[in-house]
Amino acid sequence: MLIAPFTDEQLRTIINLEQHYAVWSEADHALSLLPYGFKWKSAKAREYLYEMQDRKGNGKSLGLRSEETERLYCSYRAKKEELIERRNRSSMTLDQTCRIYRALRLPLLSAEAAKLLRKADQQRLLGTHLMVVGADAMIAYALEMRGWIGSPFDRTGTLDLAVLGKAPNSRSTPVWSLLKAVDRTYTVNPKASFQARNAKGYTVELAAAPSQAAVQADKPIPVRKQEQGWLLLGKRVSRVAVARDGSPARVVAPDPRWYALHSLWLADHGEGVSEDVRFKHRRRGEALLAGIPRLLPTHSLSDPGFLEMMPPDLRPLYDRYTSAHQDASLPDW
Repeated sequence: MLIAPFTDEQLRTIINLEQHYAVWSEADHALSLLPYGFKWKSAKAREYLYEMQDRKGNGKSLGLRSEETERLYCSYRAKKEELIERRNRSSMTLDQTCRIYRALRLPLLSAEAAKLLRKADQQRLLGTHLMVVGADAMIAYALEMRGWIGSPFDRTGTLDLAVLGKAPNSRSTPVWSLLKAVDRTYTVNPKASFQARNAKGYTVELAAAPSQAAVQADKPIPVRKQEQGWLLLGKRVSRVAVARDGSPARVVAPDPRWYALHSLWLADHGEGVSEDVRFKHRRRGEALLAGIPRLLPTHSLSDPGFLEMMPPDLRPLYDRYTSAHQDASLPDW
């Protein structure tokens, strides 16, 4: 299986992207936690400070104008201006790095996926409530392994997400709120309640392991699959990538060992799956397993803990692959 290493310039850009995104993301998240706005309102010849909740004018009174409310107002304005300036400055640096990333032809997300993942990251849903489990996960693995894995990545119009559990702050509809915050045209597919599509036809699919307490009030409703439990094991990979429109986003993906074996299992057991899709699953699984021993020592295939938690359904696939490749050597780079 061909594994082509990234150049030194590409590797430097990947490192810079992680650093610049972290600075921008911190300021962006802090801004998102601030109230929508503070505003003075007059009523019966007296002024009241209101904390605004949205652009429609909804809000709550914080009290009459006084030294205390003046302090609140000035503190809020100063904090917001500081964060906006920090975010804007870091955004300029991040944008330059994203341009270099694209120019160097590094792995690209779709623009729609990037919008959703960026907002999910801002809301601190990635890695805690949601995880990328479809073809886009391969981009995170390529960046983690510092090279192109196998043939070019599949271009899909679907973002596959796993629901991991309850969302922060016990929000009742975190996914539906996320989708609507990104694009108001998302609607649930009436023929498949685990899917949502926007006006452009971009699709988001949700799945969950039976063990995960996904909130049933949320939309779409995750489809329950026993094999999704395998993707919860091990050490996840988190990497920042760039989309085809030049925007950045973080991708949190399952442990590549379990993702690889899960892909091989889907190639053999996927229900209602075409031969072309089975081939793609097999290609992903074999490409990852070929690169892990040399390029991801933190995810060893011979780690006792990894072998001990091997589900019975996956053991034959693991044994078959290791037996066929025990004498194979990876390129020395």
